[in-house]
Amino acid sequence: MKKSFKFVCLFLLVVAVSFLGVLNVYAVDNMVITDKQYIKTTFSDGSIRNEAYYVTNKGVAFCITPDKVGGRTGLSLPYVDTTNSGSVLYLLNKSGSSKDSFVVTQLAIWKLVKGDNYIPDAYKKNENINNSAKALANEARSNANFSSNVSLRLDQPTLSFTESSDNNYYVSNVITIVSNATGAATVSLDNAPVGTIITDADGKEKNTFNNNEKFIIKVPESSLSEATNIKVSVKASGTQLSYEKYSGGNWQDLVVLVKTPKEVSQSIEGSISPVKRTCEVSNDKYFGKNGTEVTAEEYDLECNVHKCEIVSGKYFDANGNLTDEATYKSQCETIVPVPNTASSDNLVYTVLGIVLVSGTVLGIREYRKRI
Repeated sequence: MKKSFKFVCLFLLVVAVSFLGVLNVYAVDNMVITDKQYIKTTFSDGSIRNEAYYVTNKGVAFCITPDKVGGRTGLSLPYVDTTNSGSVLYLLNKSGSSKDSFVVTQLAIWKLVKGDNYIPDAYKKNENINNSAKALANEARSNANFSSNVSLRLDQPTLSFTESSDNNYYVSNVITIVSNATGAATVSLDNAPVGTIITDADGKEKNTFNNNEKFIIKVPESSLSEATNIKVSVKASGTQLSYEKYSGGNWQDLVVLVKTPKEVSQSIEGSISPVKRTCEVSNDKYFGKNGTEVTAEEYDLECNVHKCEIVSGKYFDANGNLTDEATYKSQCETIVPVPNTASSDNLVYTVLGIVLVSGTVLGIREYRKRI
């Protein structure tokens, strides 16, 4: 019984320690006011207003509860929550680094949280500050949905490929990057054949692209021997904006802008298969009737028409079909009859004899006339 009790106690102790460890991992350190400065504004009537300027271990902080007393240097304020959007975030992000900008932003925040009519009476003496704060508050209201979520998407759901006009590449569809990241997006390939390249829309090889830029994947035909699935991954980095609120209890609550680096990614993929070529010559390669690569001689035999020809020792008949020697000779070799030599000679002699006799008779007659 005692052993069981000890075991239970030990188990609970381990759980408690682990739980505390988890709490420590996710806990947010308190905000500590490390330096409370003042921004002095002198008005036309000679009066002066000193506005608190809080420097903390979290950065420059703004008061969000002006009806409370401002905290002192060294005061520690516990974390309340984090907000990722809204008008106050818009103001904190827009605020400049100058002290004058700080005052206008602080007043605009008070106008947002307390209403347009709220502003310390002293500032009503300065029309420039008053009007600037009012205009900034109105601008923030029109950006009530402001956020800076880092996003990245591709306008095509999958990769698809077509053959280039010169038959040298398989070319993907054009893909557009849509991103609000602060830097360029990087494109990489997985399982791509050797020699595959990434280009922009103009054909320039590159792998980094800005928002709204387009890219294309080009796979060399010579590298693709079988169906292949190619994956394209796109990554980009940006800054996630939010603001943290710290509660001061009886003291003023403070808010501070937080900028968090964030990486986003997106990927698509698609399958590509070699084009089967039949009776075709491409990139100095010959493809036969079955679509397989053959020699130039084999291509000529399979794909070119040969009628009554002998090519590489093979016989083709009058219809261009491969045949044997006998058929080739019977269809393609014409037999010319040889004349009988003896009969020809007798005919020649007969003709010559007739000509000779006729000539002699005509000659005698002509001679007699002259006598």
